[in-house]
Amino acid sequence: WLVVMDTKPLEHSDSLQSLLEVFAPRVAVEFERRRVEQERAQALADLRNVIETIPDILFTLNTQGSLVKWNKRLRDVTGYSPEELLNKPALEFVPPEEQTRTAAAIQRAFTEGYAELEGHLLTKENRLIPYHWTGAVLKNLHGDLIGITGVGRDVSDKKRVEEELQRQRRHLVEAQAQAHLGSWDWHIDSGDVRSSDELSRIFGYESGSIGVTNDMFLASLHLADRDRVMLAVNDALARRSPYDIEFRIVRPNGEVRFIHARGNIHRDATGHPLSMAGTVLDITDNKQADVALRASEERYRALYDGTPTMYFTLAMDGTVRSVNRFGAEQLGYQVEELIGHPVLDLFHECDKEAVLSSLSECLATPKTTRHWEFRKVRKDGTIIWVRETARVGQSSSGETVVLVMCEDITERRRMEEALRKSEQYNRILFENSPIGLVLCQLDGTIVDCNERYADILGRDLNDILGKTYWELTSKKYNEHALSIIETVCGTGRFGPYEKEYVHADGHLVPVRVFGSLIEKDGELCMVCSVEDITERKQAEEELRKSHSFLRQVIDTNPNYIFAKNRDGRFIMANKAVADAYGTMVDELIGRTDADFNPNQEEVAFFRQKDVEAMNLRQDVFLSEEKITNSAGQVRWLQTVKRPLFDSDGLATMVLGSATDITERKRMEESLRQRERDLQIALQEREQISQDLHDGILQSLFAVGLTLEVSKSLMSPRSRKTSGPALDQAIEQLNHVMREIRNYIAGLGSNLLEGKDLPTVLRHMLASLTTNQTTQVRLAVEERAAQAVSAEQSLHLLRVIQEAVSNCIRHGRAQEARVSLKMLKQGVRLSIRDNGRGFNLDAAQGTGHGLGNMAARAQKIGGRFTVFSKVNEGTRIVLDLPNEASDVSH
Repeated sequence: WLVVMDTKPLEHSDSLQSLLEVFAPRVAVEFERRRVEQERAQALADLRNVIETIPDILFTLNTQGSLVKWNKRLRDVTGYSPEELLNKPALEFVPPEEQTRTAAAIQRAFTEGYAELEGHLLTKENRLIPYHWTGAVLKNLHGDLIGITGVGRDVSDKKRVEEELQRQRRHLVEAQAQAHLGSWDWHIDSGDVRSSDELSRIFGYESGSIGVTNDMFLASLHLADRDRVMLAVNDALARRSPYDIEFRIVRPNGEVRFIHARGNIHRDATGHPLSMAGTVLDITDNKQADVALRASEERYRALYDGTPTMYFTLAMDGTVRSVNRFGAEQLGYQVEELIGHPVLDLFHECDKEAVLSSLSECLATPKTTRHWEFRKVRKDGTIIWVRETARVGQSSSGETVVLVMCEDITERRRMEEALRKSEQYNRILFENSPIGLVLCQLDGTIVDCNERYADILGRDLNDILGKTYWELTSKKYNEHALSIIETVCGTGRFGPYEKEYVHADGHLVPVRVFGSLIEKDGELCMVCSVEDITERKQAEEELRKSHSFLRQVIDTNPNYIFAKNRDGRFIMANKAVADAYGTMVDELIGRTDADFNPNQEEVAFFRQKDVEAMNLRQDVFLSEEKITNSAGQVRWLQTVKRPLFDSDGLATMVLGSATDITERKRMEESLRQRERDLQIALQEREQISQDLHDGILQSLFAVGLTLEVSKSLMSPRSRKTSGPALDQAIEQLNHVMREIRNYIAGLGSNLLEGKDLPTVLRHMLASLTTNQTTQVRLAVEERAAQAVSAEQSLHLLRVIQEAVSNCIRHGRAQEARVSLKMLKQGVRLSIRDNGRGFNLDAAQGTGHGLGNMAARAQKIGGRFTVFSKVNEGTRIVLDLPNEASDVSH
């Protein structure tokens, strides 16, 4: 109402009308201005309530990158007072290592209008909290740039879930490596296939009901993978590449499964493939988990591309007073469609009662911030999980309202479900592994094990759980077990090593053990893999007896038996050859005929026929050849020279057998029979010699080192009573090792067994340094490991094995370092220790270690160098030039 008063009555009503016409528009404008200001005040009050309620950090920076505005969340998290926050540079809120990236993000926001950053928030107490930052340029009404406004979100929960998923995936990979899930053996000529029960289950057949035949395997291959699988098999048979492939199969019920298959080929002496054996692993769950994880990561990344938060203002009766655009769009609505409607309509039917209860509790305790998780239903009917943070506030008009921040946690729920399934899958692998698995606390208490472990001990599961390691193993391993605990606490893993368990019936069960340190329910534990090696031990004993017999046969045989490498150096020879040259067997090894035979014509003829046998890849029969012995006498020989092949099919050595036929007429028939028998014995001997050299000799060395360590750990009283016996055992063991070294030469190895070079090196060094004070560090560049061939890798392994053994046995080194790296001119192997060192000149002729290493380097085209001084350590360098490697640059 507008009232105009005057002390004098108006004489003309027209004047009053004119006056009203002047004032009325002005009054209307004033009323409209006041209404707009009230609405603006209401909106600002609502916005302030939202800003102070949300769990995210809101901030504004000026053009110098300093803080000028912030919400309560920033003060609560950082611990700074308002006075400390004002004009504080943004870079002081991040750790020093992230300041460069943060400054670049701020600059990007100024130049591009928007920027995001994943990093940490540094609090006043120097705590680091994972945060995700988004910022946008801020302009005034004239369009001038005045700063940056942004949002910071605590992503600690997301990081923890992601780290837990990664940890579970690592444990899953380790469990798969220890479990041999399915096996098969294919006899190529007959086509017969033997397969395990697990293989039948993988291919969709009942366990034990039917074996997977070759035709069934071919029929099960996925049509899109069939040609690729057959090509892989043919390549393996032709030696072009190992059989290691992933493909799909189709089960009889139509289900598609992903398979990882590996296989090795057994060949006869000519290289013809006889059979193929291998394992398969069902990796379907891994494939699906990878796809699910990638999809989850993509969805989670998309949440940060827009505003990741929905904001609601609710009346006391649950009516929606306001909602931001992002919140409406997330639910598939327009803002206008939600305002004025009950918020309860947005929740899942099964959650509505709980939502009402939560809202009532929130209104009953207005000073408390509430959190809850429920399901919401989008307009199109789809369901999402949300986590809501709610707090009671007051509008500018004094109305009590509920301020709600709503976060979409659907992906987190799915990730938690994936984590649950991952743990369930790990449990299945654990319980069904064909290898004994046991989980122990660091004090030796067993908290979990599988059936196979119980079978090895001959006990029930319930009888094992709660017992300690010391109750189940022979007491002689107690001290060794303590050192294993120290090792696993320092390196995170231990083994493999061999020991004995006590069976329920009292007999000892030999086992091979290795394991690693894991975290379970916040406590460090050891997970151990235990393999029963009873049958292997029995085979080794039979092999030892067989080798002893063959050694006697060879040394008592009057025929000349020898093996030479491509350089013409003796790798093996019997006593008859040594007697002919007037020397000892060990003096022949590593030397040539020219070092003992003065007749250069004979030496040249021997060399020609050796090379001919290796180049032609076939036996060379010499009905007559002559040799001048140490007494100057000429003896006539009948000789057979046979090439020997390495694992790559290359003829690297020649095996010879020569019979003295000077009295040929009288002894001819007898010598022919002996030669045939000897050829068979030699073939068996070569295979046995190879296994003994690469297996038993190294095992004996490890036993010797363990005995020496055990002696050093004995108390003076124990050493007085048991020391002489232990010394005698060590001396006998050393004597056996010297005998083996004198009579057996390395004829190749299968050390790699399908593994990469760094992995084999780590296992070998761990075995050499077990129970030793010497610490060996290993550094292998990936490019260098890929640049060497399988043959070169084998020789490098042998050189490293010999060098590290020497630094432990002779050098008494405390530290050693093994490195393999790529240089411009090629690959360099370096072994350095801080041991006692030695005089290079005085060391000549005292042993075969350096000579063998040099010979191996020469065999693979490398340069071998030794640097050593007394009390200054030793350094061994082996350089492989580019032209000797398999990688082109």
